Amino acid sequence: KVPTDSPEIETLRGEIVALNAQLQRQENSAELNSFRKRYSLENAVLAKIFARNLDSASEILVDAGSRHGAREGMVAIYKFQIVGQVIEVHDESCKIMLITSPSSSASAYVASGGHNGIVQGRGPKGAPEFKHFNEQIPLNKGDLILSSGQGTVFPEGFCLGKITADRAPGSDEPVFLEPLAPFDKIKFCHLVDREKLGTAAD
Repeated sequence: KVPTDSPEIETLRGEIVALNAQLQRQENSAELNSFRKRYSLENAVLAKIFARNLDSASEILVDAGSRHGAREGMVAIYKFQIVGQVIEVHDESCKIMLITSPSSSASAYVASGGHNGIVQGRGPKGAPEFKHFNEQIPLNKGDLILSSGQGTVFPEGFCLGKITADRAPGSDEPVFLEPLAPFDKIKFCHLVDREKLGTAAD
């Protein structure tokens, strides 16, 4: 009988833990891989989020670095949603500035009407805000705000958030957004080059 504290048993336990972790990673990233098949994500890097700065709502760290193909300026996306931009790269990891950061802004438009505006992060102050749009247009709760691609950072047609409340024409109420998938729940994301995004051929 092999003692339960023997080196052989400890080795087997370690292998079981490693296998379970690998299976969990595969399950968690399955949906992203399905999304990846629907889009031509050339040179996309699948990355796991392992640290979050939720107090400032500004940054996350992921386990993909330069040795995995990550580069400064790449865009982090989760399915149809923009997460942020890579701002710092190391060998084994990189830092992503979230679109909720006060330093983040993106040209955008309302999916339902095509009206242009800007999405500005607010950090610990709260949700991103949709600004600089025609204030005489009505906006409805749940309207999607998409990236227009007119800036230098984010590609066109990806979601920046959805409007949290109705807004009547001429109202001076601010327009706040919430993500389709809460950033504190996301476990993985893709890092992609803006110029190499496109829909896969049918």
